[in-house]
Amino acid sequence: MSIKNIEIESSLNISHKDKLEELLFFNKSQRQLSNKIVTSITNYGLPVIVETDLSIKVRLDSKIETHSLFLTTFIKNEKRLLGVALVIKGNNKDAILLHVAMDNEVHSEFLLLFITKIRKYLKQFKNIDWLNIQYIDKNVKLKV
Repeated sequence: MSIKNIEIESSLNISHKDKLEELLFFNKSQRQLSNKIVTSITNYGLPVIVETDLSIKVRLDSKIETHSLFLTTFIKNEKRLLGVALVIKGNNKDAILLHVAMDNEVHSEFLLLFITKIRKYLKQFKNIDWLNIQYIDKNVKLKV
């Protein structure tokens, strides 16, 4: 798979709903982080898929403003969903990378690329300077 074909998008066509549900709610990698996922859901809310016309996004049931970002590529002229991330506004000039779910086939190969693309996406917001990453034992803060 070529890195040149990898894009980040803020909404998806509804045809990707099944794959999105699989990534968010039935991801095999969740077992490793189950305690941190439960803490995140308790603190910020449960991710829910929201349909609008022919597109879908992910929001939190707590109504906290959420940016849902999707990592996609084209394979044989068909769009494929590789990953999803939820980003919320933190304190001061911070954004929080709250949830990340990657297709198990490409997880290690494209996770760093996805985080890099998220940082680039956040540059468009004048009030965001830092990206804090959740689910790890120490606080990691990356310059946007």
